[in-house]
Amino acid sequence: MPRGMSMAPVICETDRVTIVPRTENSHIQIGNVAAVIFPGTETLVIHRIVAERRGQFLLKGDNVWRTDGYLPKAQILGYVQDMEKHLTGSAAKQNIERLLLLMEKNKRLVAFLSRSRIWTFFCRIANKIP
Repeated sequence: MPRGMSMAPVICETDRVTIVPRTENSHIQIGNVAAVIFPGTETLVIHRIVAERRGQFLLKGDNVWRTDGYLPKAQILGYVQDMEKHLTGSAAKQNIERLLLLMEKNKRLVAFLSRSRIWTFFCRIANKIP
């Protein structure tokens, strides 16, 4: 189960995610949510791929303002393939989370909105609703 708020409300601590390993033949897509271990840490991080430049990939949590920086393909361990979402909170909060999950289907759009911090703004608002 995920820990932390960096991807909330799209991925929350009460959700269950399935990560599939990256293979040499895996096609990395902008907007996918990837699993990586950053150099010098032992922490598995699940963040969105928001851009690609010269074979390196820019990652960012949906609920954070800053990016994680560019990483080589070799550091991407896998991708979130499936998520079991546990909606919590008021009906209004659940409806906002459903809307964000619906938008999540268009991965390139979400990557653009995240990179330009508009998605982060929506996530921050959704997280404040009781």
